[in-house]
Amino acid sequence: LTAVDGVVLGRAAGNASTFIYVKGGSLSLENVIVDGKDVPSGYPAAYVASGATLRLGEGSVVRNNCNDYSGQCYGGGVYNNGAFTMTGGTIGDNEVTSTTYGKGGGIYSQGALTIAAGDGDAPLIEGNSASVSGGGVYSTGVTNLSGGTVSGNVNGGVFVDVADVAKKVEVSGLTITGTTGSYPALRCGTLGDALVSGCAITGNDVSGNVVEVSKMSGTITATLQPAAEAAVKRIVDTEISGNHAVVAGYG
Repeated sequence: LTAVDGVVLGRAAGNASTFIYVKGGSLSLENVIVDGKDVPSGYPAAYVASGATLRLGEGSVVRNNCNDYSGQCYGGGVYNNGAFTMTGGTIGDNEVTSTTYGKGGGIYSQGALTIAAGDGDAPLIEGNSASVSGGGVYSTGVTNLSGGTVSGNVNGGVFVDVADVAKKVEVSGLTITGTTGSYPALRCGTLGDALVSGCAITGNDVSGNVVEVSKMSGTITATLQPAAEAAVKRIVDTEISGNHAVVAGYG
């Protein structure tokens, strides 16, 4: 199913729900605007269930959605538990506000996440915020980011934390700029291999490290230790410049 031709979905006052719920099959959005109008809702703008697929394409916008759920508050713009691909469009000015669980202001992904430039406008993730981490993107699943811009997000540009040695994290051709807050512009934490290549990470102002490529957070169990220690983490052909870090990791 493909939705096209300038469809606009806007949240009315008192409407606390998810705009787009992909329960099964696949949905492609082109030239569709989803506008939360900054009305607190307690839900992401779009939810992708396990086994389902959502693609955000050229001209589509997911914006101004406020997920203020007081419990596990994940995903201001998109919560992905299946497969989410962004080949164009914008995810902007969304937020998650829970002081305990607020992760993934723009995108929160537990499934397969792909961000890759298509034939039209390149993907743009900008101006989103998370009260805890992953202001732009927070991902715990298969992560392949190969084009687009992540700009002006609060408490992390891209935050990846993958507890699976078989899941390789690849970030290439991505521009990350204007990140503020207490988390890195780019964090790739994984028990498996991680590759950052051909990126431009510039003009970020954070209170910790600007870039982190390391194991996932938390304790590694004894059974996973050998594979985790053998995993390869690499940063190649990447510009890290003009950044500011209050504590450490000036770039």
